Amino acid sequence: MHLTSPDGVHFCLLGERSIFLDVERDRYFAASPETTQALVRAINGTSLLGSDEARLQPLLNQGLLCLSQDPSRPLGETIAAKATRDLSKKGVPSLDLICLATMLQLRAQHQLRRGGLATIIAARMHTCPGTRSRAIEDVAAAHRAADLIISPHQRCLMKSVGLFDLLIRSGHRPTFIMGVRDYPFTAHAWVQLGDMVIGDKQERVAHYRPILAV
Repeated sequence: MHLTSPDGVHFCLLGERSIFLDVERDRYFAASPETTQALVRAINGTSLLGSDEARLQPLLNQGLLCLSQDPSRPLGETIAAKATRDLSKKGVPSLDLICLATMLQLRAQHQLRRGGLATIIAARMHTCPGTRSRAIEDVAAAHRAADLIISPHQRCLMKSVGLFDLLIRSGHRPTFIMGVRDYPFTAHAWVQLGDMVIGDKQERVAHYRPILAV
């Protein structure tokens, strides 16, 4: 038996603390520096018998960690490609594409309100790209144009989900990422194609550590 993360629970190491995201409960949890040190030792296979077990027990009690016999589920942080660049080329979106971008953002907003984050993630875990029909530059330009219709202020989650869906429909395979930063604690969502940030800025997302990637 070994420690691992339950389905729907993701975490990352953030300075002295570890941050957990429980998708089903749509909540973040922060572990103390002492608990985080014990977690790091558990990841590295150097746990201290007794003391580390006591420090990690609250995470087990809260359902943020669990015991497993499955060797294919090791304990570890969320892994996502490091964002190193922005999309440099500018596209020219059609009116139809702007309308589609807006519609997909509104659909994402509706899904978030009705089913929460868990529904959003579950519906996109195994999506397959459509036939490639639109250039990345045009998709990104349509996403930006939709900001004139739906303000992006404090809407990074629904905007990113909508962009993810638009890229999928356009034949691309993006990654939807949620990240966190500390002191003060804030969360952010964005979309990447490999190491390239789409619809956001690399310098902005670089301040966040990925906690979930789909």
